Amino acid sequence: MLVDSLIGYYALEPIIRELARRGCRLHLFVPTRIQQRLLSLLAADGITDYSLEDIGAGAGFVKRLHRLLRQLFTRPSFSFQYRLLSQPGQHPGSLSYWLTAQLARLSPGLPHARVNGAVSRIVGWFVRNPFPTDVVLTVSRSSMAHLLCAPGLRVVTVLESWDHPVKWPVGHRSDAVFVWNEGLAEDWRGYQGDRDVVVTFPLKLRYWIERNLPVRSVGA
Repeated sequence: MLVDSLIGYYALEPIIRELARRGCRLHLFVPTRIQQRLLSLLAADGITDYSLEDIGAGAGFVKRLHRLLRQLFTRPSFSFQYRLLSQPGQHPGSLSYWLTAQLARLSPGLPHARVNGAVSRIVGWFVRNPFPTDVVLTVSRSSMAHLLCAPGLRVVTVLESWDHPVKWPVGHRSDAVFVWNEGLAEDWRGYQGDRDVVVTFPLKLRYWIERNLPVRSVGA
């Protein structure tokens, strides 16, 4: 399990708890800053925790290559959010970001659905699987997307936010993706390029059930 933040943890928590209940051996990769808090929330047997910083140590070159390729291959038309974030002035003081943005302006890019596949294939030449398993569960926006390009790694992605399918390329291929409805499934296939996309309950929105709040119609 790759968990970048508390928000990501909330989206994956029911899956983590169910797998632990079934006796699965789980490896939880989390940032050091929230490591202890997550473990106290889970308090489940069979979960081994790892520092996300440690698992990514020594992969600085791969991370920079991943960022460069994603920007070179992604067309500004991907989304208005991506177009804004890819502007040279979005990272003042960073020469590498400025140079990458300038190079990206000269690149013709790739069709949206092909970006993740192209990035994964090239980055995969330079990275080996750093995880103690060949299956990784992650949310739809990961700070460790470059590590998820490792050859032989099977990635299962759970949608964390409704706009992630069309906001920018996630930067890796997924063997299975779980989204909230058919519209998001089509968006994911069209923009992210993965084919095995399954519609399931929006786990991140379960607080409406947990808090037992009355559901009002839009016109109420």
